[in-house]
Parts: sequence; structure tokens; C-alpha cells
Amino acid sequence: RAASAAEEAAAAEDLRSRADARADEAEAALGDAEKRAAEAEKAAEADAAAEARARAALSEAELRASMSLTRAEAAEEALAAEQRAAEALGVPPGSELSSAMAAAAIKVKEANARAEEADKTARVARTAATTAETRAAETERAARAAA
Repeated sequence: RAASAAEEAAAAEDLRSRADARADEAEAALGDAEKRAAEAEKAAEADAAAEARARAALSEAELRASMSLTRAEAAEEALAAEQRAAEALGVPPGSELSSAMAAAAIKVKEANARAEEADKTARVARTAATTAETRAAETERAARAAA
């Protein structure tokens, strides 16, 4: 009986040692998972900050495009009004006023070109914002999966 009890005690000790080892492994795995979750959270925060910067750049680009378009439209309207006034006054095509109108037309074209460029910049900023949103969503999903 004593030998049997000693064998059972040894077997129980072996089982307890194995259980302790598994518990240590589980604790280590939990620690690793917590580290990965913290890293994913930091990445999500960085992506959110990048998204915020992209949105701010987009807003600024859209505002600039809007202002450029407004100025270009105003210049076009002013030029059209000058031309109508010149026609009403019977201004000849080669006169000083006609030259001034030609210069104004060039300025309007330049303003339109700047407005188009601002619009392109706004489109690029929109694309960057969309990309940042996508990356933030992917990082958030990864963080949730890691947690």
C-alpha cells in the first residue's frame, strides 16, 4: 500500500508539474497577445492621426479650390461685363480698352488654370484621405482580432 501510495503521489506531482508548465505557457501567450494588441492599438492611433491629417489637407485643398473657382468665376463675369460695355459703347477692336480686355482674358485663363490645378490637388487629397480611412479600418480590424 505504501508503495502504491508513493506511486500515486509521484504521478500526482508529475501531473501538477505539467499543469504548472502549461499555466506558465498560457501566461506567456497571454502576455504576447497583450503586447500585440497594444502594438495594434498604437498602429490604429497612428492611422487615425494620419487620417485626421489627410482630412485636414483635403479640407484645405477643397477650400482653396473653391476660392480659386470663385475668383475665376468673378473674373469671367467681370470680363464679360466689360466686353458688353465695350460693345455698347462701340469700342473699336484695336483700341487701348480692347487691349485691356485681352489682358483681362489672359488673366481669367490663368485663374482658370490655377482653379483646375487646385481641383486636382483636392482630388489627390481626397484619394489620400480614402486610403488613410481604409488603412485605419484594416488596423482597427486587426487590433480587434488580436484582442
